[in-house]
Amino acid sequence: MRNVQVSRFSINVCEIPMIVISQNPKNHPLKYVARLYDRDEPSPFVYMKDSLSEVRDAVPKQLNRLESQKDDHPTVIETWS
Repeated sequence: MRNVQVSRFSINVCEIPMIVISQNPKNHPLKYVARLYDRDEPSPFVYMKDSLSEVRDAVPKQLNRLESQKDDHPTVIETWS
């Protein structure tokens, strides 16, 4: 899947939106990356920055933060739904 860098997320396009924030993923080392998901399907839409706080600023305020789970990929910091 080819990434599409966005300046903000439009969650209205998703039935059940989630945003997963990762640190240092393989394809974007030294970056924090937020990716929009619909249910458990990843979208191409990503937001990348150098700091976690900058990436969190792109998360829509109506979403709630969930801690990463033991089954999550090691780069996952948190999920917002």
